[in-house]
Amino acid sequence: MRVKSGKSVGGQEGHDGHTLLRQNHVDNEIMLEPHYCTHCGESVEHIKGAVLETRQMIDIPLPVAELTVLYDREVM
Repeated sequence: MRVKSGKSVGGQEGHDGHTLLRQNHVDNEIMLEPHYCTHCGESVEHIKGAVLETRQMIDIPLPVAELTVLYDREVM
């Protein structure tokens, strides 16, 4: 139903980008380490590896509780 605009996908030239910044406080850290070689199947648990990349995920645990706040403003 949409008509193609001819523009490339994503932010356009001159558009100010926005990105989620990394947090300094991390609640949990998980190291993902392989146990075997994906090519030959040999164990690699005895080999010290190097960090390939890091990512952060922000998770909001369920249940999310509703919070109702009443603000009263006095008139003088």
